[in-house]
Amino acid sequence: MIGAWITTKEGKGMITFDVNYVAVVAAAIATMIIGFIWYHPKVLGERWAASSGKTMGDMTMSPMGYGVMAITALISAWAVALIVTATHATTVTDGIMVGAVGWLGFSATVSYSDRMFNGGTMEFWLIQAGYRLVSFVVMGVILATVV
Repeated sequence: MIGAWITTKEGKGMITFDVNYVAVVAAAIATMIIGFIWYHPKVLGERWAASSGKTMGDMTMSPMGYGVMAITALISAWAVALIVTATHATTVTDGIMVGAVGWLGFSATVSYSDRMFNGGTMEFWLIQAGYRLVSFVVMGVILATVV
């Protein structure tokens, strides 16, 4: 159990972050499935590659890359689960809000700042940011509604 001591008007107390780890794994798998669909050549993959000046053949990933992707998806899902728990999100609408606000505050802003420094195209950023938005929202909904 993970927790944090806080001080409220009523005094000190502990907020615990009990998360549903089955839901965390489901949310991580969901975000990976979304990515496989999103970046498929017949969906947005060709445009994504072209907007970075590459071809789909240039965008292949090693087995280690897939392992890293799985680990980072689990970490993201766990972090969203902590926010869902801390905010007592339990409905689809709650999950959408947690995911959208999490995306806006932690993903969109940071990745856009990176774009400004690395010179990537707006289209490339929009494709990646769109994937992250959908992923965060889906994770939020799964984690808020799976009991």
